[in-house]
Amino acid sequence: MLQDNQKPKAIKEKLLSFLENDNPFFYTKKLIDKQVDEIEFTKKYLIQNLKNHFSEEILSGLIIKGPGDVALPRFEFLNSISITDIVFIKNSQKIISIEVKIIDSVSNRNQNISTAIGQGIIQSLGKYKYSIVYILDLGMGDFDSDIRSLKEKLSNMDVSLIYKKDK
Repeated sequence: MLQDNQKPKAIKEKLLSFLENDNPFFYTKKLIDKQVDEIEFTKKYLIQNLKNHFSEEILSGLIIKGPGDVALPRFEFLNSISITDIVFIKNSQKIISIEVKIIDSVSNRNQNISTAIGQGIIQSLGKYKYSIVYILDLGMGDFDSDIRSLKEKLSNMDVSLIYKKDK
């Protein structure tokens, strides 16, 4: 059995493994001719799959909240209120935040990625034990070397980056 201080790390590792191996493009391909909305994707696909994947932990007190849930935790940074897209809570402790960003065009690519990364870093500054930035890229292009470099830099700040690109 895991000790209390190991449980959040084990949950994070299980979450990262799930997010790395999950294929959200089955869901997005059903939405041909429609723009993929971040909130709808998070509510109808990501949250549901996370709750299924963590069903045993939920029975043991893990809470997973996302858009539309009652009392989604807020936090203040630089005199501004922020809300994370998905939060994992255990024993009243906010252990993991997930910032979700869908990139569906080239026009705002850098701004959208920068915003998600900034949110992830802010959430890691003592508000959450772990922070994950989840980027679903629906655009074209090969950014593997940039993503590897970005993952490495963010990991030095205790922020994990999950970058999903349809191949």
